[in-house]
Amino acid sequence: MTVCGRIRLRVLACVTLALGVTPLAPLCEAKAGESHALAMHGAPALPPSFTHMPYARPDAPKGGRLVWGILGTFDSLNPLIVRGIAVQQIRGFVLESLMTRGNDEAFTLYGLLARSVETDDARSYITFHLDPRARFADGKPVTAEDVLFSWELLRDKGRPNHRQYYSKVAKAEAPDPLTVRFDFGGAGDRELPLILGLMPVLPRHAVDPATFEETTMTGPIGSGPYRVTAVKPGASVTLTRNPDYWGRDLPVNRGLWNFDEIRLDFYRESNGQFEAFKRGLYDFRVEREPLRWHSGYDFPAARSGEVIRDTIKTGMPQPSEFLVFNTRRPIFSDIRVRQALTLLFDFEWINRNYFFGLYVRSAGFFAGSELSAYGRPADERERELLKPFTARIPADILDGNYRLPVTDGGPDDAVTASGRASPGACYRSRRMARVWAGHLGAPPTRVMAGRGQSRCLLPLLSTTFHRLAALVPPLPANRTSSPAEESAPEASPGVKVSVGPAQLSRALVVQAVAAPVVGVFAAPKTPRARLSEPNEVEM
Repeated sequence: MTVCGRIRLRVLACVTLALGVTPLAPLCEAKAGESHALAMHGAPALPPSFTHMPYARPDAPKGGRLVWGILGTFDSLNPLIVRGIAVQQIRGFVLESLMTRGNDEAFTLYGLLARSVETDDARSYITFHLDPRARFADGKPVTAEDVLFSWELLRDKGRPNHRQYYSKVAKAEAPDPLTVRFDFGGAGDRELPLILGLMPVLPRHAVDPATFEETTMTGPIGSGPYRVTAVKPGASVTLTRNPDYWGRDLPVNRGLWNFDEIRLDFYRESNGQFEAFKRGLYDFRVEREPLRWHSGYDFPAARSGEVIRDTIKTGMPQPSEFLVFNTRRPIFSDIRVRQALTLLFDFEWINRNYFFGLYVRSAGFFAGSELSAYGRPADERERELLKPFTARIPADILDGNYRLPVTDGGPDDAVTASGRASPGACYRSRRMARVWAGHLGAPPTRVMAGRGQSRCLLPLLSTTFHRLAALVPPLPANRTSSPAEESAPEASPGVKVSVGPAQLSRALVVQAVAAPVVGVFAAPKTPRARLSEPNEVEM
């Protein structure tokens, strides 16, 4: 999560609510030749002459201390290996990569340790030209040998994702002390140049390959803006801003890394972590519990105005929780079954009664970002890309008219004390029941479900779909359908949809609830610093 704002009083608090979205970006070739940036899709948004990131405040004051409360523990300061539980903030704050993300673009990297990059249209190779000013915290320069050393070390002894990606490099060489070239040998992976751009660079003179895979409480030497200056195993890590940081005036860093000191305090249990925040033991909190956000912030500091809660919408894809249909299984291969389950899911009632209206429904994999295709018609370029699959994509998806079902969530759909819906809630969809019954092998009258059952059973996932069908009560003997359903058209038989990855964002195979991210930010009563956009920490 990114934060931008001014600290007043004791606490600033924020909640980020997720929206629902689905995207498709046209795949454009990156220009060959040397460049200040590299984009996965199209061209970088910022020109070579940019002075700072659009989301950063270049004249943000520097100083002060931030105490950051983190749920969990640690037994290692090396986040690049499998063994141990590492402090992930070491990456970004202490260890730098060749390039860094532009956080308001889908996947674009700008030069950091690398002053510029060079590649071809096919992306068969990538050349990084290092910034001659780049220095590690001990004052030694960052060279091409350090980059090659880091690549070999992580390829052979790093985390599985590093080993997988870095092993795709067919050849690596250093034409001169400030230039590194990686050839891919026809790997055909257009993302690989960007993945290498995010590779952390370690000092060859300060890392022993023989012990690299062992956990350690010794802070690594990096080229980043902070150094590890104090460690209490399992409890806290103190990062101190390096006054001699080589990259403080780079455009990608201007306005960032403003605190003189950042202390990471670890808490093993969430309630204890929250109680510590109420006592003012740390300054920064991200709240993920709707009940606590709704009713837990009624304590003295909050009532006096020292705690300020606010909502920040970042514009980035929001964290979401999904129920995903495996369309390769026969029970989910019929789109009508998936549509029926979507009708059963009464999001409005669940959101109002369980989540205090804090959740927003997600309609795709890029919830909350401008990349959404939900509610927007496909343009000509998108239709051209999807032409081989248009026969299998519903028309309302392509023309932007598809909408998730919406209910009033009102009291007329109340669930009885026994957990069963009232009789009036059972006349939802005769067509849905017939489709579902055909797949579950049960009579239609045994699978007729109203919104009441969906509220009690589907959100809890406490039973299989077969048991769910058996739990639904039969229709009253004197009633077989609601008046509104008597004239409802039958579903077309035999409609099946095979969803492949090439359908990208228009293949709405998931209907879900997006989880909110709720946060709180605190500061001393006397303003000493301001929060500006921190860099995203690569995981």
